[in-house]
Amino acid sequence: VCGFAALLCYLDRTNISTAIVPMAEQFGWDKQFCGAVLSAFFAGYGATQVLGGQWSDKYGGSAVLAGGLALWSVATALTPFAAAWGTMPLLAARTLLGMGQVGHVALGCCCCRRCLVLFTM
Repeated sequence: VCGFAALLCYLDRTNISTAIVPMAEQFGWDKQFCGAVLSAFFAGYGATQVLGGQWSDKYGGSAVLAGGLALWSVATALTPFAAAWGTMPLLAARTLLGMGQVGHVALGCCCCRRCLVLFTM
């Protein structure tokens, strides 16, 4: 399950880099706006790194991973609609995707904790 979650995490994180070319043509975006769309992910991702570790310690990595997976899946599904709705909805969807990737931090916490337990036995 952890391996599938990590794969899904990276696929959802990078799919916009392929999709942005036809989206830019369709919506008439310039390179500067495309850069803003690609960067919006990292604003949400960076903002939740410390929280992801704290939440993993408090609630358990599995719960944080499940919540993050749900959020980033919804954000990914909404991205094409958000692009059609306008600039701010698209940037918000990309930022939410980054915030949902807090589950990736939880995934790392879960894996490291399990490895440490195995090595200390």
